[in-house]
Formats: sequence, C-alpha cells, structure tokens
Amino acid sequence: MALNEFNWQFQRRIGRTVSILGKNEVNNELYVLDLYAKRPFIIDVTGRMSSIRVQEGETYKILFDIFSANVPKEYLERIKKTGDKEIMEAIKNLRLLRNRIYKFVLVDIYSKYHEFDKSQTDYYLDRLMKAGLKP
Repeated sequence: MALNEFNWQFQRRIGRTVSILGKNEVNNELYVLDLYAKRPFIIDVTGRMSSIRVQEGETYKILFDIFSANVPKEYLERIKKTGDKEIMEAIKNLRLLRNRIYKFVLVDIYSKYHEFDKSQTDYYLDRLMKAGLKP
C-alpha cells in the first residue's frame, strides 16, 4: 500500500505567510517555513511544478488544504517486518498521533505584495467608477 492509496479526508483550508526553504520538482513538493508558527513543513503540489515561480528565501502567502488518513494496522505490521530502527521510531511517534498522518496540498500562492497590490487596484477602480469611467 502506497501513501496515495490511503483514504485521505479533507480537514480544512488554511492561509499562511511562509518563507520558501526549497522545492523538489521530482516529488512535486515545496519546503516552507511557517513564519507565524516558526515550523517547517512540506506542501504537496498538484499539477506541474514548473508553473510555480518561487525563489528560495522569499516570503509568500499560500493557501493550502489539510488532509488526514488513518494508517491501517496491516500496513504498520508489514513495514515493522523490515526491522529498520528509523521505521520503528517513526511507528512509535505515529502512535502519538493516533496512527493518523497528514498531508498539505497547495491551493494557491501569492507574492508577499499581493494584499498591497489588491488594495491599490481596488482603490483606483473605485476612483474610476466614481468618476463615471468604466474600466
């Protein structure tokens, strides 16, 4: 059973300001640092990774969905058989999460100036409308 075969359930949508730590085009992942919680995490990117223009170290506003899934006991038993110490430690830590795993999927990404640009655009559109001009 691969991770994409789990029964993923939508939990909620969240917006955060993050700094880009890196990106992995092979796995379609963005490595980010949540600037509010001061925690790094991985964002899955659906679609083409090349369409996302981000630079490491830059700040962006992102919108992402959180999904969770239960890890079946059969899966845990099968990977325990490898006897790998790292896997055993991961299973031990997974018990703290009640055998639930989480993934974060990118919905949208904006530059750090997005809100400022949007407010300026709205301001000038209002002025045009009040002057009787149509954009």
